[in-house]
Amino acid sequence: MKKISFLVLSVCFVFLTGCGTKVSTYSFGYTESTRFNPYEKVTLENIAFSEVSESTNLDLAVFELKGESESYLIDYAISLAQDTSTGVIYNIDHKTREVLSINKFLLDEIIFGEIIPWSEADQLFPRLGKGVVRDLETGIYFRVQRRGGTNHVDFQPLTKQDTESMFNAYSGSWSWDRRAVIVQSGGRYIAGSMNGMPHGAGAIQDNNFNGHSCIHFSGSITHGNDKLDFAHQLMVKKAGGLFFDTLMEMPPEDILRAFIILSTQEQVHYLQYILRNSAEDTSFFSNMQSIHLGPIVRAEDEADYVKLEVEAMYYLDNIRHEEVLTFDLYKEPWDLTWKIKFVK
Repeated sequence: MKKISFLVLSVCFVFLTGCGTKVSTYSFGYTESTRFNPYEKVTLENIAFSEVSESTNLDLAVFELKGESESYLIDYAISLAQDTSTGVIYNIDHKTREVLSINKFLLDEIIFGEIIPWSEADQLFPRLGKGVVRDLETGIYFRVQRRGGTNHVDFQPLTKQDTESMFNAYSGSWSWDRRAVIVQSGGRYIAGSMNGMPHGAGAIQDNNFNGHSCIHFSGSITHGNDKLDFAHQLMVKKAGGLFFDTLMEMPPEDILRAFIILSTQEQVHYLQYILRNSAEDTSFFSNMQSIHLGPIVRAEDEADYVKLEVEAMYYLDNIRHEEVLTFDLYKEPWDLTWKIKFVK
């Protein structure tokens, strides 16, 4: 597996506020809510901040900076920091931003896989080839063999123990949910997305896995309709460390699709980054057995506000429903992504 190490980078800056100069040592890493191996941190000394003069909010607060007596949330753009005890927001000066960006790069090299096109992944992980799959969030890994697949990888766990590990990554329940994974094969660590539902045929005997499952890579498509699977591709970006970059680039329609995926596929902890109100109850969607979206229509369209309507067919309590769902999306000046609110 990819080597996990503790990185240390020492720099010398001054922490500046209206109160003067402070010298201290800080640890920088992803927040626990991201589930991106937050315990892998780097250490640096003396950070330069200046208090913001205008009213603003901190969006995509996915990093944390911890000192001996204080801690700060850092936005994904590494431009703002918020004191977790006082709520005061600071600008991060250019030099400190460069240092933190370097540390982010070093962390990403440890945590995430490489996003490569399907044509290349297909060669690195050939039919009957063996590899190791690591679930990004849990860190659980298991050995697999590619059994087939033309447009993506059809695989089976090698042994009963590998099947048990995969089962544990899915919290003890087989599911079609997509999960971000790192696949070690051909001497590379490749960003991928797997589903966890045994289906179809499987040739490996005595592994307690009835059939095979699938792994998608960047640009791979489904066997059924020869199309990109939005959920798989989103999880590939997540496995490659581009999850938040992707959210930032998404138009309102794709934010809606991401909302559906995150709320129905055991990714609810990521909804906070795109919800208009992080406390919004999304159980209506998480309780669905399945949902299929029709065309998405912009009922209202302004620079910072969009109303979307979509025809949806879903199963709730094993009952089929068909109705038009309405969503409001907003983008304030400080927002790095569109924020969504379910209306009805």
